[in-house]
Amino acid sequence: MRAVRNGVADCGLLRAPSGPLPPAPQRPIPLLDNPDLAIAGLLASGMVMGLPVAVFLVLPRVALRPESRAIGMGIFQTWLYVGTTFMPPVAGWMQAVSGFQAALLTFAAVMIASNLLFYRLFLAVLRKSPAL
Repeated sequence: MRAVRNGVADCGLLRAPSGPLPPAPQRPIPLLDNPDLAIAGLLASGMVMGLPVAVFLVLPRVALRPESRAIGMGIFQTWLYVGTTFMPPVAGWMQAVSGFQAALLTFAAVMIASNLLFYRLFLAVLRKSPAL
C-alpha cells in the first residue's frame, strides 16, 4: 500500500520524493522534434560507444591463458563494474563544481576517447610480456 507523508511516497522498501512534476522546458529539444533524427542519433551514439566496450570485453581473453582466465575475468569484471558504479557520480560532481551543463557529455566523450590510449598501452604491455 502506498502512503504519502510529508511529500515522501512510502512503498515498502522504496521511499521516493513525491509531488508535482517539474515544469517542461521552455524551448523544444531539437532531437525530439524529428523522430528520424532521434533514431539516427541513438543508432550513431550506440555504434560509437559500443566499439570500445566490445574491444575491452575481448582483451582478457587475449591476455590470459585458459588456466588463469577465470580469476582474470573475475578481476576484470570487478574493476569494470567499479568504474560503472563510480564514474557517473564523478561526472555529476564535475558538472556541479564547474557549472558547465555539458560536463557529463564532455566527461563521457573524454572517457571514450581515452579508450584508444588505454588500448594502445595494453597492446604495448602485452607485446613485452606474453599471456599470463
